[in-house]
Formats: sequence, C-alpha cells, structure tokens
Amino acid sequence: MAPIRKHETFFVNTGIFLLTLMCSSAMVIPVLAMDYNEEYKKTLREAGETNQSQGIRAGGFLFFPALGLKTEFLDNVDNVHRDKTSDIVTTANGSLSVKSNWNRHMVMIGTNQTKEKYKTRQDRGYVAGSYFAQGRYDITDLTMLNVSLSHGKQHTARGTGEDVDVTSTIDYWVDTLNVEMSRTLSYLQGSFSVQKGVSRILDKTNASGSDFEKKDIQSVGGTISYLSSPGNALYLRTNYTDNDYNLIDGTNRKTDLWNTTTGLSFNTGGLYSGDIFGRWQRYTDTALGKTNSSFSFGGAFQWNITYLTSLRYTYGKTFSEGESSATNTALLTSQQLALTDSITELWNAKLSLQKDDYDYSVSGNPAENTLYIGKLESSYSLTDSVGLNFGVSHQKKDTGNTDNSYNSNTVYFSLTYIP
Repeated sequence: MAPIRKHETFFVNTGIFLLTLMCSSAMVIPVLAMDYNEEYKKTLREAGETNQSQGIRAGGFLFFPALGLKTEFLDNVDNVHRDKTSDIVTTANGSLSVKSNWNRHMVMIGTNQTKEKYKTRQDRGYVAGSYFAQGRYDITDLTMLNVSLSHGKQHTARGTGEDVDVTSTIDYWVDTLNVEMSRTLSYLQGSFSVQKGVSRILDKTNASGSDFEKKDIQSVGGTISYLSSPGNALYLRTNYTDNDYNLIDGTNRKTDLWNTTTGLSFNTGGLYSGDIFGRWQRYTDTALGKTNSSFSFGGAFQWNITYLTSLRYTYGKTFSEGESSATNTALLTSQQLALTDSITELWNAKLSLQKDDYDYSVSGNPAENTLYIGKLESSYSLTDSVGLNFGVSHQKKDTGNTDNSYNSNTVYFSLTYIP
C-alpha cells in the first residue's frame, strides 16, 4: 500500500525563494524518504529570501544566483526488507532570481533547475525546472498585498511518508497562483489568502488506473491574531482545501478538508517559547463515500538552553491524503525532538528524532504503520559565499509485518555557492 504523495507544495524555487503562502494549506507534509538533507536545502532556499545584504546589486535591483551540488550514499535505495541495493545519488541545483530593491514594493522573478543522477538505478535520474514571479504591494503602511505565480515540472515518487514507492516515479506540470492580503490594526493582525493550482501528468507510463491525470487544487484561508506583546499572541486560523482528481481510468474523485486551529503562542523573554493549539478537521472523500472528523491538541515547546543551544519538541495531527488511492489516506500523528547548536559562528549542527504514526482506519484500511527517523546534520561556512553541509540519517519503517518493514541509512555531503 502506498499513501501517495499529497500535493507536495512543489519546490518552485528551491534555490531562491520558498512561497510562504503555500504554508496556509491545512495538510502537513511529512518527512519524505530519501529527503534527509535539510541543511543543504535550507541554505539554498534562504538565499535572497530576506537578507538584503546578499546578492549582486544593479541599480534598483538585486540579482541572486545560487548553486548547489550534493552527493548521497544510500544503503537501501529501494526501501525494501531483503535484497538491499546501495546507490550513489548526485544532485545539482542552479537558480537565479531578480528582485527589486525598493522600500515599499517588491517584484521578483526567477528560475530553478535541478538534475539528479543515480549510479546504479540509472533510469531514475531526471531533470526538472520551475519558473516563478512574485510581487508585494504595500497598499498602506499597515496593509500588504502579495501575489505569486509559478510554473514547474515536478518529479515525484509514488508515495509519501512511511510508504514511499521510490521505484516508480511520475512527472507533472504544476501551475500555482497565490494571493494574500494582510492588515495590521494596533494589536490585531489579520490575513486572507487564496490558492489555485493545477497538476497535469507528463507521462502515463508508470501510472496506474487510480493515479490522477489532472488535479485541480483550490484553497481559501484566513488568520486573525491578537498580539499582547512580542512573541505572545492568541490566534484563530481556518482553511478550506478542495481537490478535484481526474483519474487515469476515466473516473473522477473529489476531496475536501476543513481545518480550524485556535491557539496561543508564547515567549517568556528568551528562555522558553512555544505554541499550544486545538485543531478541528473534517475530511470528505467521494471515493470513500464518508466524512471523517478529528479534534486534537498539539503544539511546540522550545527551551533555549544557552544563547547558542536550543531544544525543541513539536506534536500534531492531520489528515495525509492518498493521491493514487482513497484507501491510502491516513490520520497522521507526527512528533519531533530536535537539538540545535551553534558550535561556532561559522559552524552549526542539528540532531533530530522523529516519529510518524499512520492510522489508515479513516479510509477503511486496518493498517497502522510507523516511521522512525533520526538525523544528524551540520553546516559550515567556508567563506561568505561557500557553505559545506554534511548529514547522516537512519530511517525505520515498522508495519508489524517483517516483509513490509525496512531499515535504511543515508550519508550526504554538499556544497553551496551563494555570492
């Protein structure tokens, strides 16, 4: 069984700018198998995002080039219990964006290109790319409008979380439009966002009848928050997501998710900070012919042990939608403990332990599977422009059935260049 990858808010511009509006989607994206290199991606993603001191200035504009080269060593490239195969995967990222350097308004356009190559499983190599444009207009000092548009080729493994099928991949063209408006009135802040997306399959060779040929995504959401002091706020957030699938076998499937979250974020002045919330969700799938509801508590707690060291725990529940089959939809309970340390001004390290529990009873499937992930990652600034990243990871899938469980290990090295 493979709870297929729900729309992976695609890496529109991995090397330059993560479209933050996509985070308004109510569905949590679990850690993907073979997706361990967080420090490498974080380094590229943050290039030019907010730091006006980086980039190459040209009049009223800033140019943000970014290059990344990563090599992964995997001891179980197929994620299987027996007959494991090792492999070496090399990934190259190149991106360029141009951003206006104006005080109140901003326009940004860019592109990102990725090439991945396998030494053993050579047929899994691919080339993908994306293009994006974003604009920010400050209507007043306290009112802001953001609009972003992106078009890209998305290369995905059929599956997500604890059950990713890395042996069968599908390519999609993905187009996304995001519009968000935010307003601040004294201690009150509000925002409203709309997202529209379309995914179209490129090649049906590896697709099954239950895979989708086209997927239409619509999402509407808003947030109201009351800030009593910096880092302390009460908030109410609601989001509605509607997905319409046209399947390979000619049938149609529709899903929708209501997600309402209310909570409290707090900061004690530097030593402790966190978030406590209650979340209500209602999920409907026409292929299942029923509606599932869930109410849960969750949150995050961070202890700043020293000025350079912090320990953070997060917990939450959400629905993980199966795209290739309705019976692959699960209620996901995810928790993570992470220790972060700035060893020196140039050297950072992070140790994290994560547990994801997948309960498929919401889709009529009695299976309950668990994914354990342990990671140690480190980044070091060789120069102001060149960064070195290193990571090791262990992943274990537990299904209660030995033949369907597996262990895998990954080691990666990477270099990033951001002038």
